[in-house]
Amino acid sequence: MSGVMFETAIAIYDKLTSTCLKFPASAEEWKAIAGGFWEKWHFPNCLGAIDGKHFKVHCPRNTGSQYFNYKQQFSSLVLAMCDSNYIFTYIESGSAGREGDAGVFSHSALYAGLESRLVKVPEPS
Repeated sequence: MSGVMFETAIAIYDKLTSTCLKFPASAEEWKAIAGGFWEKWHFPNCLGAIDGKHFKVHCPRNTGSQYFNYKQQFSSLVLAMCDSNYIFTYIESGSAGREGDAGVFSHSALYAGLESRLVKVPEPS
């Protein structure tokens, strides 16, 4: 990732994490998020909306085509999840642009936490 982008991402993260990025720590918090999706959007049992965004970057040194994406440009990918009120609950950044959203998610800390059951999501309903 380019130096300026990395420094900017760190500064934004440090400044806004406590107010704008709260990862749900309990099944009750996840249920509240699901309730918000149901009340606002009539979308049942939704624990978050996830999407990725490619940010155009200069080709990092010695990376070959790792950061070259389907748009025929070099990029870094940010994957984010938010609740029904567009409040971020999770962010994964710095992935190589050649990966898609699913690839980034499958290597994310969120996915690992869900698979290992460390993330305390509610029981199916």
